[in-house]
Amino acid sequence: MGVKKGTLRRDQWISGPDLVDHRLFNDCQRSRAQAWFRGEEWFITEQEYIAIWRQDDRYLRKGRTRESLCMIRKDPELAWTIDNVEIIPRIEHFRNAVLIRKLQGII
Repeated sequence: MGVKKGTLRRDQWISGPDLVDHRLFNDCQRSRAQAWFRGEEWFITEQEYIAIWRQDDRYLRKGRTRESLCMIRKDPELAWTIDNVEIIPRIEHFRNAVLIRKLQGII
């Protein structure tokens, strides 16, 4: 008997059977791909990424709204490393980005 179509096969996930870890694992791969696309170096493992977001249940506030949390680099000139990232509210990230653009004369 085969597996029913649409059934989660958690026993075969690289990240393990936990659904939250699975989603964070995929988010990490997406983030690494985006960094590569932008020409940024990425040295955070999937396990480190999951640990960062699991701390204090931050993953519950991860998202795309103003109140959601996002991961940024403390120093945008350096690579994505465990020591160079922090989790902040997206609205704060956007405010900082606007200030940086104004200082650079882009806006």
